Amino acid sequence: MPQVRINMIKGRSRAEKLAVSGVVRQAMASALGVPESGTNHRFVEFQREDWILPEGASERFVLIEATLFAGRSSQAKGDFYAAVTAGLTALGVPESDVLIVLIEGPRENWGLRGGQRADLIDMGYRVGV
Repeated sequence: MPQVRINMIKGRSRAEKLAVSGVVRQAMASALGVPESGTNHRFVEFQREDWILPEGASERFVLIEATLFAGRSSQAKGDFYAAVTAGLTALGVPESDVLIVLIEGPRENWGLRGGQRADLIDMGYRVGV
């Protein structure tokens, strides 16, 4: 159950946000083996003056931070990065304006479904892809 934080400059419409979320969900499903319904996305918007972007970045810049169980292969992670970037590019975000960070932790560091340790729960999908 990855937790995804999508950071962007304020001003995107609800439809744009849903489209970005859809790209991330689909990429997580295809590349990382996470069911599309198995992610929690939240948008964090910044006033332009409150975010010092990388040099050359546009107002379309998107930073995606996903916290998830450890165990995916480097290949799966690379496939995820490529799928997200391709999807966001199709939505009009220049590929140079996409930054993705995966933050991994062991399953025992997650308390789910009433405080159960995630390593003791059948999540219904395989982490080691």
